[in-house]
Amino acid sequence: MQIINVKTKLDASLKCIQLIINYLNTKDNKLNIAFTGGRFGKFFLSQLTDYSFFNNRFRIFQTDERFVSTNHPESIQGMIMNNLKNQNNTDYCFFDVRLNPEDCAKDMEKRIDSLGLIGFDISILSLGEDGHLAGNFSNSINLGKNITYNMDAPKFPKERISFSIEWLVKSDLIILLAIGKDKHNAFQQLISGGRQFTQLEEVSSKIIAIRG
Repeated sequence: MQIINVKTKLDASLKCIQLIINYLNTKDNKLNIAFTGGRFGKFFLSQLTDYSFFNNRFRIFQTDERFVSTNHPESIQGMIMNNLKNQNNTDYCFFDVRLNPEDCAKDMEKRIDSLGLIGFDISILSLGEDGHLAGNFSNSINLGKNITYNMDAPKFPKERISFSIEWLVKSDLIILLAIGKDKHNAFQQLISGGRQFTQLEEVSSKIIAIRG
């Protein structure tokens, strides 16, 4: 795992953007990228407004979603679409949380199968202060091959659906953000193997961690 230390959220965002641009410059096809939510995800997406590199080059997923309407302040897909509304020809492939959890999972499984995906190109993950990644908590359950579900997340909104860690670590590039002093302990435990996500150890060479 490569670790990059930064001082501010802005530094972290700029570094993350540069990593995306660097990766984009090595490819000539449309890329599949999964964005995170949370406090950092919201700030990071707000920084993308002035960048034009999205033009017809990305299919955008979300690492996880809350079962709320898209106009709810905690909706990740609403946040993504609002911040990228000026980007042209961008495809979205979001969890359909209008469905019940089982059907939502089946719908997403069918879509990634129809696209022939064996993993995302880039997954951007923000580490929670309790050590969770995306919507994967210790009490999450599997819904299908690549999807997990939680009906009692520690914070509101309680009901969440997520790509599993097993699926997310198949990404070609994993950018792991741990920004804020409240996440220092969680990050140390994660990289020392003291957390539940042992899959990260198996793909550490693909992970770039940005911490600050």
